[in-house]
Amino acid sequence: MPLLMEFYTQGIDDAFRIPPDQIARLLFVLLIPTLIGMWLRRRNANVGAVIELMGGILGAIVILFLVLTWAPRNWRLLVETGWEVYAAVILIGVIGFAFGYLFSRALRLNPQKARTVSLETGIQNGPLAALIVIMTFADETQQLILLMPVMYSLFIVINSTIATLFYRRWTRREELARDQAKVEPA
Repeated sequence: MPLLMEFYTQGIDDAFRIPPDQIARLLFVLLIPTLIGMWLRRRNANVGAVIELMGGILGAIVILFLVLTWAPRNWRLLVETGWEVYAAVILIGVIGFAFGYLFSRALRLNPQKARTVSLETGIQNGPLAALIVIMTFADETQQLILLMPVMYSLFIVINSTIATLFYRRWTRREELARDQAKVEPA
């Protein structure tokens, strides 16, 4: 990620560039709890599942907090933001869902696992991007750059809720079809 950011941001004013070493440090710090969680999950699946659930709830609270505290302070920016930004933050997630599903199916994962990969692919990186911006920039520059990750986080909650409901309905139809096939005589 740090190398890609260095490549993608060539030619951008230094005031708006995120230093690659900042990203590397943050990713390393985030790797530690991830490794601890993987170790706990492997050691005791129940403890790992409880921690994973608590982490998911805490993540949702953090995203909600960021959106609810940021939006009122920046309502004018939201009103003045062009439709292109709204389209981008919505389409990033939708394209991620589609790419994750289609790529998984191309690799011959079953539909249920492909739907899981789809959700993971579409949801990734909003909170991470917001955290990197908060830790890297200050004041007005931070608020301006924070627009994309915060709006992405807001819309990914909406997009992923719709995708999850769609995928659950899809899974139920598959399960019903499978159950009916077992009941019908050959």
